[in-house]
Amino acid sequence: MRFSLFTQVMGHSNHIRIMEYFLEGRELDFDVMQIAEDTELSRKTVQKVIDSLIGSKIIFINRRVGRTYLFKLNKDNQISKRLCKLFDEILQKEGED
Repeated sequence: MRFSLFTQVMGHSNHIRIMEYFLEGRELDFDVMQIAEDTELSRKTVQKVIDSLIGSKIIFINRRVGRTYLFKLNKDNQISKRLCKLFDEILQKEGED
């Protein structure tokens, strides 16, 4: 797995990898299985991080399809807003190099 400049700057933790996933797809919602497959993390690990991010109000349950919950970045949260801005700035810097 190739790590982006955001992950290199912020660290290679599971929280950062999942946070980056939500920042990249900030207009979309995702289920645990999809995140686990795309980030190459276990479902259990993803669920633990999701629970933490929900507790911090950085993400929220956007909707439920059957028994599956779909999560989305909370763009109204101040921390999320700042992370979006930082992510975009790092992405811009990465494009310049």
